[in-house]
Amino acid sequence: MSRHLPTHFRLELASPGNLDATTQLWQVVQTLRASGPQSAPVDLLLAMGRREPVRLDCPADAAAIIADPRLRIETPEWTSIFFGFATDRKGLYYSLGIEEEHVFTMYFPTEPIASVISPTDLVALFKALVRAFQPYRGVVEDTHNSDRLRGTTDPSKRYDPVKLAQQYPIVRADPKRIPQIIHWINYFGPELVERLGGLEHLLAGPVYLAEELTELGGIIWVLQEEPFNDHKKAHRARQREATAYLRLEEIQQQYLLW
Repeated sequence: MSRHLPTHFRLELASPGNLDATTQLWQVVQTLRASGPQSAPVDLLLAMGRREPVRLDCPADAAAIIADPRLRIETPEWTSIFFGFATDRKGLYYSLGIEEEHVFTMYFPTEPIASVISPTDLVALFKALVRAFQPYRGVVEDTHNSDRLRGTTDPSKRYDPVKLAQQYPIVRADPKRIPQIIHWINYFGPELVERLGGLEHLLAGPVYLAEELTELGGIIWVLQEEPFNDHKKAHRARQREATAYLRLEEIQQQYLLW
């Protein structure tokens, strides 16, 4: 994996809402700090529903800050909480949203990010964040690819769910229960593994890397060695091959939102 990432990538992890969000938050902070200075958060803004935001420097000792009552995440008292992480790298930042489920997102700069992180390091960081956050699903996506497959690049359909569903049926699939899209890097938790055909089926898939995370019961699926680029026909063909292998479109019919 010597090539560097193109632009418009996003890492996202989603976990059930019954996990302890305070512990999740600081485990993620520690994981990012351990990954090196290029990813380490240096500032944290907590916007807790209607409460006043709290801003602080990310501490060296995350365990000590967990005891700070200002930073305890108490749900359902706080029905919507947002955490913003800043870094020293322009355009690289993180967020953590706490609602019915917990969603951690890593946003990459829109300019070339060869100096930020290599594909090899990104896969390693993704695995570490999965272990820290314990999500039921996770992805590193080319947002251009996701927008095209969901039809959200077309202004005439963007705000019309009926038009979207007619031309882009994946938007009807419940993303909490089944993947809508196979991305460049994917994590499937235990329930998704079973819905997608089981561990052995996934380990034998037509992908560059299929690796079981035994302690979590899930699997990492990396579609190809080269970072995905929606503008390359070969990449889109590989995505279609993996989608067909999983019979994803057929399985999605069992988990429709409407």
